[in-house]
Amino acid sequence: SEIAQEMAHASITHFGSDVAISVTGLTGPSGLEGKPAGTVFIGLATKQNCTTIERQYLGSRLTIKTRAVTEALLSCNKFISS
Repeated sequence: SEIAQEMAHASITHFGSDVAISVTGLTGPSGLEGKPAGTVFIGLATKQNCTTIERQYLGSRLTIKTRAVTEALLSCNKFISS
């Protein structure tokens, strides 16, 4: 989760953007370091705040990626609206 947060924060710093999203995780076919396949971390950042969301998805690699991107975009909308 720290990686997702650092990725989002680095995007703000490097590109000077107002909002950044990062997605990282394990899409399979197997897990790594005690985390099962389907574990996804979403980083959300603004210049004032940064947070990470952890999710667990089941399905194919494509399904996991699609769900992660959808969750990231929906979460970003909520994050900047609050």
